[in-house]
Amino acid sequence: MFQREIVQSTDDAMAELTEIYLEAAHKDVADLETLIGRALSDAGNWAETSAEIRRITHNVKGQGSSFGYPLMTKIGESLSRLMKSIDEPETPVLKLIEAHVSALKLVLEQDIRDEAGEHGKALLERFRLMVDRLAEN
Repeated sequence: MFQREIVQSTDDAMAELTEIYLEAAHKDVADLETLIGRALSDAGNWAETSAEIRRITHNVKGQGSSFGYPLMTKIGESLSRLMKSIDEPETPVLKLIEAHVSALKLVLEQDIRDEAGEHGKALLERFRLMVDRLAEN
């Protein structure tokens, strides 16, 4: 009986932590959308904007898998890699950042708790190829 209570208590705690994570992840994605809008309309503050994108991306990639959202982590890793490889807010780069954020938003909206099978792998591979291409330049 005592062991069952501990398991239930642990499950309840994890469910509560997951809810807290999801609230924070939704806020992070909304903040990323705002930052992309700022970058598209005002490239003059790119240093500040990109630093904030990097900070949020670090959170996204670091927490997703811990709460059962491995695709969040993998998309966050790709976005982090992209952010490390760019210096200027050129439109193709901003569109690729925007695509990453849209993918993060979709994972949350659709509550995708796995790696989304072949579709997830294809998405990640496409991101990898585009980030590689930008990193070469």
